[in-house]
Amino acid sequence: MVFRIKSSARQTNGARSAFSLPELLIALTIFGLLAGGITATFLCFSKGLKVSMEHADHAAQTQFAFEKINKMLHSVSSAHTTTPTKFEFTTVDLSGNKERLSIYYDAQKEEIIETDGSTSRVLLDDVHSAKFTYYDRFGAETSTLIDINAAKLEIETEVSTTNGSKAYKTETSIITFRNRTL
Repeated sequence: MVFRIKSSARQTNGARSAFSLPELLIALTIFGLLAGGITATFLCFSKGLKVSMEHADHAAQTQFAFEKINKMLHSVSSAHTTTPTKFEFTTVDLSGNKERLSIYYDAQKEEIIETDGSTSRVLLDDVHSAKFTYYDRFGAETSTLIDINAAKLEIETEVSTTNGSKAYKTETSIITFRNRTL
């Protein structure tokens, strides 16, 4: 004699109501691998985004510093001090007003600094090296104050890379002095 127990749960066409243990383990393993892959992708993306944002910020700061220096140097009327790391000069605006300015590289603080007599402002920080080179009106290098008609500024800055190391980036600008009288 066989007794059958009737269940209140309905099963249709032989469908099961739960997963077996091996099926559950396989599903959890696949889910874990997918979650790990998504997490790794997100972390790489966020690290790359951070480095990209740092590079964009650095590029904007460098561009601002070069534009400011270019604007000042275009109106040079006479040079006073010329060294590879310092350039002191007088500018003349359209009204004839004169102003004595200085741009120099502070190696200890790793900054390019602008001074106008009483105040100093940092134009660019995190500068690994900076160098002024001076040219006469024919394009030859010169160190004679009276002959200087243009200046080249080379700035080397330190930037981060995606693998966490540091790299150096060099920016160069050559400025011809518009108000320079020879």
